[in-house]
Formats: sequence, structure tokens, C-alpha cells
Amino acid sequence: MRSVCFFLVIISLLSCNTKGKGDTDEQLCLINLSEAISKPTHQLLLSDVADDIKIVPLESNEATIFNRVKHLLSNNDGIFIVAQRRIMRFNKDGKYLCDIGQFGQGPGEFLFTCSIGYNDGKKEIYVPSLMDAVLKVYDVNGNYIHSINLFNKNESIGTNSNAREDRAYRFIDNHHFLRRMLPIPGIKESPWQLLIKDSDLNKTLELVNPNIIKYQTQYMYEDSLDISKAGSNWEANAPVISYYKGKRSILFDSNDTIYSLDTKNNYITAKYLLLTNSNTISAKELHVADKSDNYLNNYIHPIDFIETNDYVFVVVENKTFSYLCQFDKTTRNIKSIRNQGEIRHSDFMNVNYRKVSIPEFTDDLTGGCPFFPDHTNDNEWIGVIPAERLLSEIDINELEKKEVKLPHRKQQLINVLKNLKEDDNPVLMIVKLK
Repeated sequence: MRSVCFFLVIISLLSCNTKGKGDTDEQLCLINLSEAISKPTHQLLLSDVADDIKIVPLESNEATIFNRVKHLLSNNDGIFIVAQRRIMRFNKDGKYLCDIGQFGQGPGEFLFTCSIGYNDGKKEIYVPSLMDAVLKVYDVNGNYIHSINLFNKNESIGTNSNAREDRAYRFIDNHHFLRRMLPIPGIKESPWQLLIKDSDLNKTLELVNPNIIKYQTQYMYEDSLDISKAGSNWEANAPVISYYKGKRSILFDSNDTIYSLDTKNNYITAKYLLLTNSNTISAKELHVADKSDNYLNNYIHPIDFIETNDYVFVVVENKTFSYLCQFDKTTRNIKSIRNQGEIRHSDFMNVNYRKVSIPEFTDDLTGGCPFFPDHTNDNEWIGVIPAERLLSEIDINELEKKEVKLPHRKQQLINVLKNLKEDDNPVLMIVKLK
């Protein structure tokens, strides 16, 4: 096991040599989010990052219908869907194949899982039961094999394991990735937010947001569980990880740096610095549930990001807006699109918060609904589009007249729409990245 102390020494910001076009020799680079949101544009095109899109309607009948997708994996052995109390396997064309295990408290059953992993070499599906820190293992036909303890006796996952994107767990690069939010009251061990273990479940890396460490020394546990004093509540989402063709990058909540992760050598390095107006806000303002006017109006809050060969896309919030910012690695140009939301008040938590949806790419490949990926892997972005949304937003007659990059995919979408019903399972839009 390699113990990691998390610190960075920044030598220079005078140059940015991130080049895109497959160049992997990337150096620390500044992304000016202030500039991006100052001049939002009309649209960002899906064709900038993708050269194909597959439309997959998931088989819908009494035996296969399910509710919201919590997590999705797509690989050579099919499409694996984590829904409420159910894990299902479909083939690459959307035909139902089998369930993976079943919901329950028996030896071969699972409880409260929100994400799964897949071991391609062993053809095994890993289903974490995060409440009791056990990993259930199944074969591709859904048969239970055995269970493994995720932690040793002196370890624990903590009290709040839910993560942004409903992905508290993934199996990537033959490693187990575990993510969690804070607070973790009463935990004596390191309050990690990202824990990585090898295939034998030996700890290789644990990471904590440097902003968390700074804030923790001053305010941690101060009225942390008293919702009647929400202004003192700790708030920190689990980190977001971008996966693209072997590149792993991390963004911690309320941090202005995107880090590159090396799972072979077990370390991280600063990759992109985000200009967020962070100098206008205190550490405490960042980490309380009740957001101040200063936070809402001045701070540019990075929420999510996705990296591709030529671009870095960063989702940020500011004032009542959500922005999708596109940074070109070659030209260093940056632009954005935005959605407007509103500031709301929660009577239950007695806090003010921002309610706004993430802007979406224009689908100029098929002419379909605006698109933002719900799930990603090394080669694909996957959108889960409810049947009701497709039917309400797309007029087939208008779609037939549209000029698109991929006419054959447009025709495939039209054929799907003609046979789709509002209560059918969602349709997957599987985008192949350049």
C-alpha cells in the first residue's frame, strides 16, 4: 500500500502546452471560466466530439419495464442497468437478457446499491452493498458467485456514500473506486472522499480535497448534524471523475483544480486550473448548506466536467444560471452555453439554494433531443432519454426535413419514434467519441 499525502507545488502558469489531437504530454493549464460565462453562445454541437451515435430502445414489456436508471455500464458483453431494486442486462441492441441477482437480504442478494463494476477479464459483475460494505459478485448470466468484504475490520465507508451521478462505486483499470460525501461524523480514520483499492482490495490511494482539509481544521463537526442550524451544516459532494481512453481526471467539489490520476503509480498531479473568482469567497461559505448571496452571485461553482481528445467541458453555476463551458485544448479558446434557473428556499432545511438544469449539446448528428451524457466510459457518452420526452419534444414531420450529419441515424430515430409509447423503457443514445 502506498500512503499518499496530498499537496501540490505549482511551478509556473506562464504557458499552457495542452494540445489535444491525441497529444498526451499535457502541462498545467489555465481555463478561464470567468471569460467563458461572460459571453455565452447559442449552441455547442455534438459533432465536435462525436462521429457516430447509436440509438438503442430498451425492450419494454411487463417483465422488463423499470423505473429510473441509477447507473449504466456498456461493454462488449451488453448493457447493464441499475434501477430501483433491480439490475438488468440487455444486449447491445436493447434486448433483455437477464437480471443480475435480486433484491433482498439473503446471501446472494443485494440491498441499496446505486452503482456496479465489471471485471472484463473475469467476466464478473461487482455489486456493492454499501450499507454493510460487502461486494457481491455475479457472473454475466446473473448467477451469484460469492461475497467479499470491501473493508478490513478497522475500516469503514462512513455514513453518507451517495455520490454525484449515483456512482459511489466503479471498477476501472482493474481497481475498485469508492467515492463518498462528507460529513463523516465519528469517523476516526482519514476522511477520504476517493478511495482506490487494487483487484485484491488492498488500498492503493486515498484522496481528500485540500479545501476540505483547510476547512475541517476550523469548522468540522460544528453543529454538523443539527438541521435547525443549517448555516453551520457541512456540505461537500463526492468528487467527479472523467474517463476517456485511459485518461482519468478528478474534480473535487468547490475546488478550482482538475487533477490527473495515475492508477499505475498511485498519484495525482494538477492538470487544469479553473479561474472561478475563488478569491471572493471564504472556505466556510463554500461548505455550508445555506448559500450566501456572495456565493450565489459571485462564485463560479464548478459542478462537473468531461474531458475528450480535443476539449475540456466544465459545468459551472453562477447567479441563477448553469453554464456548459467548452475549452479547446489546441486554440485555448473557450465559450459556453447557459440555462437559467432560480434561487429557491427549502423550508425543511431552512436554506437558500440554486435550482437549475445543465445546458445540453445540440444533436446535429440525428436531429434528436438536446443531449448531455448521463453516463460515460472510455469511448462513449450515453444519454438515457425517457420515452415521454422523445415523444413530446420531437415532431417526426419536422425531423424528416432536418439536415443532419448522419441521415441514416436520423432515419433510425424516426423508426424508433413511430413504434414508441410514452410508458416504454427509456431510449439510450450511445455517442461514439472521436
